[in-house]
Amino acid sequence: MTLPWTAEQDERLRVLRRAGLEYSEIGAVIGRSGKACIHRARVLELPRRERQEHVKAAPLPHDVFDAPPVQPPLPIVDDADDVDRRFALPAGHPRTWGPLTRGTCLEGAPYQCD
Repeated sequence: MTLPWTAEQDERLRVLRRAGLEYSEIGAVIGRSGKACIHRARVLELPRRERQEHVKAAPLPHDVFDAPPVQPPLPIVDDADDVDRRFALPAGHPRTWGPLTRGTCLEGAPYQCD
């Protein structure tokens, strides 16, 4: 699932690209991958930067990094009823291995990882 881009992210992409940052650096600031930033720049029809050797990037505006921080991940909770907050179980855990093998020739067999 891809998250939609906001107008604020689009503007930060424009500003940071004009300042000379690479897409991977922009992605780290915005919270997206470098490839996602490249694709979004194409969608926004931003001009391509000419290749130059040893170009020093322009100084960044102070407000570029003032965006709110990325939401922290949800806390790890071992609660079978709270599907949205439940942590991933290890491979072969009885809670998942049983339903996966039920009705097959592996039903009742222990999980084996070689």
